[in-house]
Parts: sequence; C-alpha cells; structure tokens
Amino acid sequence: NWEIDGTDTGIAAKGDKGANGTNGANGATPVIGGNGNWEINGVDTEISATGPQGEQGLPGDPVDVVTTVVTDITNQGDIYKEIIKIYGNPLKSFLNYKGSTGFTLLNVALLNGYKVVSFPASGKEFDENNEYDANNGTFTAKQDGIYNIFVQADSKGLVSASEFGVGIFKTDENNTTSLLAEEQFLSVNVRVLTLNLDVSPPTRATQTLVRLKAGEKIRFGVKVPLVSINLAGSTQTYFTIHQVK
Repeated sequence: NWEIDGTDTGIAAKGDKGANGTNGANGATPVIGGNGNWEINGVDTEISATGPQGEQGLPGDPVDVVTTVVTDITNQGDIYKEIIKIYGNPLKSFLNYKGSTGFTLLNVALLNGYKVVSFPASGKEFDENNEYDANNGTFTAKQDGIYNIFVQADSKGLVSASEFGVGIFKTDENNTTSLLAEEQFLSVNVRVLTLNLDVSPPTRATQTLVRLKAGEKIRFGVKVPLVSINLAGSTQTYFTIHQVK
C-alpha cells in the first residue's frame, strides 16, 4: 500500500492485472551478407560479422614428426596401421652390409648344418631404419611388409673338396625358424703340379621375397667345414634387404 508520513493509506501501490495485449509482429533474424556484414531484412547494418584479428600467439614447441608422432602412435596398434594404409610408412627398410673386412661365423646353429653369420658394423653401407644387430647377426623388422632379401658369401680359399652353402632364415612371431632360400654345392679344388686350382665358383648367393610382421627376424647362415674355409674379408660377401611394400 501507499504510505504517507508512515501512515498506511489502504491504497495498493500495484493495480489490478490488466488484460492480455495483442501479439507483436515476428522479428527479423540477422544473417551474414556477401560482404561479411550483418544484414537484417536485407539491410546492411555495416557491422562486420568477423571481429578484428587477435595478436600473434607464442610459437609452439618443435615436433620431430618421425621420431615423436609416428613412434608414439606405433604403440597404439590399430591406429598406427590405419595411418600407414592412408599415408604409407615413412620408415621403410633399406640395408646394405658388406664383409669387406671379414665376417664372423657365430656358434649358433640354425637348420640343416648352417650356422649364423654376422656382418661387422664397420661393413654398413646404409641401414635406414637401424634394424640390423651386428652383435648377433639379426635383422628385426620394425613394421609389417614385404621384403626382398639377398645374400652372397665368398669362400675365399678352399683347400679341399667340401660342401659350401649360404642360406636365408626367418624366425617368426612364434619363435619358429625356417629356411627360406639357399644355395649350396660341392667346392672342388684340384692340384695341378704345384698349383691349387678351384674348379667350382667360390661364391654362393641366394635371394627371396618374404612377408614379415613387425618383430619377426631374418638371419643369414653359412654351411662349411671350418677346416676347409677362410672367412676372410671379401667385397663379394654382402647382403641387402629392401622393403618393397
């Protein structure tokens, strides 16, 4: 109620509720015109719908795409495989190792009388993905793919008839080793007067195309009686691995 000098007049300050008014006309929805300004009912308001450009942000930290992004997502399995399907693998395998300074026949048996041969780290011509371990003579694939593999060994000094061979071996994800390819035959050396003559080629070479999963291994084997062969350095002893897919 209204009060005057603290006295209630008995008259309400709020009147009775009035009748509902008539509905107003529909409003207009602003739209962005072809010039980038807001328009209302086709009229340019001359007010830009885009605000002014902000200040330049601070530079972000540098990222090595290969070693950081690709390496990190490799551990996520299927995500990495899907990215590889779209963009291809930036880390394909290309290797070339030579035995020019000698190579080592390790005391590690494979199959059919072969032993593992290791090429020296000093013989590396290139290994784009760092997949070959010269300490144990093992190539370990870092990604699924199809690989072209070639190996050649030079007997360099047979002194008697002996069997000499070279082979390519795969160890799969179940740790099962299999012989993929080999070349071996008898090396014959004959003596004519005071000369020792080789009547068979001194080199053995073999090649194969194989599908590998990441983590599967390739090793090279040599079959030879140690008393009959010199594992000295030779430019004719080398291997190459080329990932073709």
